[in-house]
Amino acid sequence: MDSSQNCHSLFIGLIAQLLYKTLPADKACQLLNDLLSGLDQWMTNSTQNQAQLHANIQALKEHELPESVSLSLLGNVLPTVQTLLSDTDTLRSQISQTSEEVRLLKDELERTTTIAKTDELTNIPNRRGFNEIVNTLSQEAQKHQSSFAMILLDLDHFKEVNDTFGHLIGDSVLRYIARLLHKETKGQDSIARFGGEEFAVLLPGTGYDAALRVAHNIRNKVSARPLEIKSSHQTLKLTLSAGVAMYQLGEELDQLIDRADRCLYKAKNGGRNRV
Repeated sequence: MDSSQNCHSLFIGLIAQLLYKTLPADKACQLLNDLLSGLDQWMTNSTQNQAQLHANIQALKEHELPESVSLSLLGNVLPTVQTLLSDTDTLRSQISQTSEEVRLLKDELERTTTIAKTDELTNIPNRRGFNEIVNTLSQEAQKHQSSFAMILLDLDHFKEVNDTFGHLIGDSVLRYIARLLHKETKGQDSIARFGGEEFAVLLPGTGYDAALRVAHNIRNKVSARPLEIKSSHQTLKLTLSAGVAMYQLGEELDQLIDRADRCLYKAKNGGRNRV
């Protein structure tokens, strides 16, 4: 089996495991990195060993050896060594090609994984990306005995936007909200499109009162700026509702999401455009 077939089999095997969720994408990338590191180390060692062998052969040729030893060396040992060196050169070329193919596979896997975790419309993390981020935050919180805040945001009466202005305008509104959230958060904060017209903001190392201020600030920025619909010369006034919850050490993440969701429901049920 040649190197391209080897790489193809490796790629198929990785994808098969990824599809069955037995090997996370980050683990697959780490395995590929380890493989590349091993191949690079072999290339370096083989080059050094080959150079040393050449030097030793040259040194032997320069010594005056007994005729029987010299004949054995020239007739048997050196031809075998030359064959081994030639095979090593061929193998090094194949491994160099394989390494490049593995790098391309790793880059493609990383690119595909990023795409799978990114919302196509808004270009921010989707629910899958959110899950990865919030899992990392919970692990860090457990490690450092700290907490983080979660804000769930939902555009009010968004169905009416789509019904009145059409889905293209609705899509533009969602992209606008994503840009605004990106602008209003910073540092280690994360945003995601939670689904539909619902967004999430994750604030590590942020207390409850500070998270409330962030939520109110976002809500005020949205409500204070009516959007101009150029195609119809109309303006669109947006509002959103938000629910804020704090992560509690040891709890399941579904519990955190449920609390934030219930707070969001209270904001909706209490009149909307509120936190």
